Amino acid sequence: MKYIKYVAVGIAIFIVLASIFYFQKSETEKENKLSVDAMYLLKRNETKEYVNATAIIYLTNLHAESGEIKIIVYLMERWKGIAVDKKELEIGKLQKDRTEEIQIDVQMKNRSYNLEILVFENDLLKIKGRGEITVNLYNTREGYGYVVSLDSLHFEKVHE
Repeated sequence: MKYIKYVAVGIAIFIVLASIFYFQKSETEKENKLSVDAMYLLKRNETKEYVNATAIIYLTNLHAESGEIKIIVYLMERWKGIAVDKKELEIGKLQKDRTEEIQIDVQMKNRSYNLEILVFENDLLKIKGRGEITVNLYNTREGYGYVVSLDSLHFEKVHE
């Protein structure tokens, strides 16, 4: 009878230790979470034919170090659905609980565009997004000018 007490205490200790080990392991194996938190368009300069701008996105990584990040950007003519430019950026790994500023240079004529942004982690598409951009050239007495607007913006998760 007295051995039953020792067996019960031993089982209880085993269960407690196994639970502690399980929860510690799950804490260290947290998966990272990527998100695009903001995007801005910064007009750099202009010529009679083009406007040069930089799209700036803020990519946040939470909970754990990320895998290898790659971003592919397509500048699309909005009404034709044709890509007029493609950029690939190898970002590398992002540290946990950090936001990175990523800059993408684009050159646009007097048209409407979609800026399609694809964020990959270890070659798996994680986030896709689009910014709609309108570029208008206007003539003045002094010459010309451009009005550039970021009309809408949307990002969504594709795969977790």
